Amino acid sequence: MPTAPATIALPAQHWVDRHTVIPERGIIIEKFDTVTFTESQTRTRPLKDGREVSYWYYGARTFFSAKPTKSGERLLRIRSRSAATRNKPSVMTESWEQTRHLLDNDRTFPPELLEAATRMLHRTTGVPEGHETMKKSELFRAVAHPYLLELAKAGQDGILTGPRHRHIPARALRAKTAAEFTTATFGVRRTRKDLVKAVAAANMFDVQIAREAAKHVEVDWLVEFLRASVATPTDWAKVRKFGWGGERELPSFGKLFALVPPQRRRRLLMLIPGITKDGFRWIEDAVYSYKTLTDAAGTEAWTTTPPPAVAQAKTWRELHDALASTVRRFRNMNLPIPSHPVTDAVDGIRAAGHIIEAARETDQLLDWGDQMQHCIASYRSQAISGHTYLLAVTNEETGGLLANIELSTDGKVRQFYGRFNARPDAEITDPVTVAVERAAQQVLAQQKMLEAA
Repeated sequence: MPTAPATIALPAQHWVDRHTVIPERGIIIEKFDTVTFTESQTRTRPLKDGREVSYWYYGARTFFSAKPTKSGERLLRIRSRSAATRNKPSVMTESWEQTRHLLDNDRTFPPELLEAATRMLHRTTGVPEGHETMKKSELFRAVAHPYLLELAKAGQDGILTGPRHRHIPARALRAKTAAEFTTATFGVRRTRKDLVKAVAAANMFDVQIAREAAKHVEVDWLVEFLRASVATPTDWAKVRKFGWGGERELPSFGKLFALVPPQRRRRLLMLIPGITKDGFRWIEDAVYSYKTLTDAAGTEAWTTTPPPAVAQAKTWRELHDALASTVRRFRNMNLPIPSHPVTDAVDGIRAAGHIIEAARETDQLLDWGDQMQHCIASYRSQAISGHTYLLAVTNEETGGLLANIELSTDGKVRQFYGRFNARPDAEITDPVTVAVERAAQQVLAQQKMLEAA
């Protein structure tokens, strides 16, 4: 009885690797669920006998992968490996958001590579509806990050083409629901239904701000902030300067909340929704001052006991001014201002209900400048060298600072300015000027008589 011929069981999917060589660009190796692009080109080098030899130079590599995860799900993953040099080994980096130039311009990579990666998606993950009208970069972003695709479907324009969300965890962008995204972004303990709803409706940059502030504020405040950011949206494309480093400065921004008492943090957070470009400038400069201080100190120990002006700040402007003053003190060591017979004579004079005080150290100039919001601290060098004399006019009863005076070496009042460089009333400036100049002129006259003798 004849037997049936033996059969060979073939795999359900049979794939033959495809190699594509792009002259002077590189080679593409396309497999079933991976695409690898290796930058390569021919180079020549001279030999000892004078002849030249050609060889292949291999540069950076880019990997598009849709291999299944432990759960069996396939998502696009893009990685890159830098080219190795004599002084620097090859480094593999995870490009969850791809590179910005890929998002901005499909022509960064050869079109053959983008087509190969698209074919791989059709074979593995599938592509979202309407992909025919998408740029390749948008398609890759949508498949790599399902949550961004859901936001795009919900009506958030530009979510697939906007700037990278550098400080949103990759696992959050790979989430498929707002609840999963919120849990991956803020943690299980902070996740609540009201926070999930607020996150789903908020702008992604506002979500990143909330994430950095989450370590220092209550969840109720995060929900309130995100709801306010939806009710009063901020046009971050116009407000935020790319010179700020895009989103790279967000960790330092979050640490600013730790500098002020908990009861003041909510106020600072709620000043952000709807902020203008001029208003955001105070935050940018405050972040810069914070980084300058941490770099200069070599440690963040100073933040455990911040200066009183920093801890008492109620607005971003006040926090900016306090940090800027701290930076100036860090950069300029406190030095004594040498005494002079003129300053000794005018120090303690009383006139029109006010007392004159002579500057004795450079930190006094910083304090006066912070209170009066003027540039008296810029005369630091002239005061130390004795080329000018700097004075303060304080109220005799309250001790409050009213104005500052610059007294020239010939005993004349050169400048007499109060807060914001405003000149005080004449009923104060006139008698104070007369008293200061009279005392200074008497000392100078005595010095001339002694020199003549």
